[in-house]
Amino acid sequence: MEDRKFYTCCFTGHRPNKLPWGKDENCDSFFRLKNHLEKEIKNKILKGYKNFICGMALGVDLLCAEIIVNLKK
Repeated sequence: MEDRKFYTCCFTGHRPNKLPWGKDENCDSFFRLKNHLEKEIKNKILKGYKNFICGMALGVDLLCAEIIVNLKK
């Protein structure tokens, strides 16, 4: 029988008012963070992570959720 170990990843982070770019998603810093998060999420998927949990707060939480939804497409 194969090993069916599943891993879970949870996201939490700052809200927009605590981020240097606020709500401006056209900022270079925003894109760098988004690209870094996407890379790390893809690495987790390759390592066997199947469940991703997001608190759905504005800011980093929703950014991570958006990345997961786009990767599922």
